[in-house]
Amino acid sequence: MPSPTQDQWLYTDRDLLHLPSLTTDPPHDLISEALWRWNQCHYISASPATIQTAKILFHRFYMHEPKSRYPYHEIAATLFHISGKVNDHIAFDKVVTVFGRAAKKGGEFTQREFEVWKERVYGHEGRVVATVGFELGPVLPVAFVRGVVRGFCDLETASEIINHACRYCGDALNTFLVVLYPAEQIAQAAVYLACLSTGRKLRGADGREWWEVLGLDLDVLHCIGDTILDSKFFETYQQCVVRHLRRIKASMAHPQVTAVRNSK
Repeated sequence: MPSPTQDQWLYTDRDLLHLPSLTTDPPHDLISEALWRWNQCHYISASPATIQTAKILFHRFYMHEPKSRYPYHEIAATLFHISGKVNDHIAFDKVVTVFGRAAKKGGEFTQREFEVWKERVYGHEGRVVATVGFELGPVLPVAFVRGVVRGFCDLETASEIINHACRYCGDALNTFLVVLYPAEQIAQAAVYLACLSTGRKLRGADGREWWEVLGLDLDVLHCIGDTILDSKFFETYQQCVVRHLRRIKASMAHPQVTAVRNSK
């Protein structure tokens, strides 16, 4: 089981090599794990707050448990049931039906199957809640976006940047970024990307770039931003994970060399 850093939900690059699924589900490897998570996160659909909460809890849960022991559809249904309590109050029967039918992959979803799935979700609930540390309302990256932009531009510019940045924050949740970086740093990188994609400038009263005014590390913004951009498509994200894995192994072979995460 990976060992979290001082923030109980942040891990190191090397921790990714010791995920439960990698040790219990051979020949499953880090690349397969990353792409599996990416695919499953794209399957999730609900209101923004519920989606984002469920995705973060999804990543945290599988940092501690193997997917062979806890099938995705059952855990996803449980996460949505839990997230719905905090956000949307989604009807439990609807959650069970949606994920039960998806897991069955076609055919009639009978009342008997529905009852079995209800028991499975209820059965997983305690384990999932305990595994994510009873923290059912994780801080979302989007919560920091407005605060980053505030004070650097007019209302119209801010609105455009915030809208783009929030979409980038959503993309980040499909990746390992949410267990490698604090939500605030992800939001800062999303704002950086939003400025680039919109062509808008955020500057302080003294003319300096916003990230200079806030004392941010541009290399970190690039690292997170590159992964967010690569995560837009399966093929580019796969290449991104391959590069990331190579850097992790290189840093283990040459510990005196500190490689910047996700640099091209």
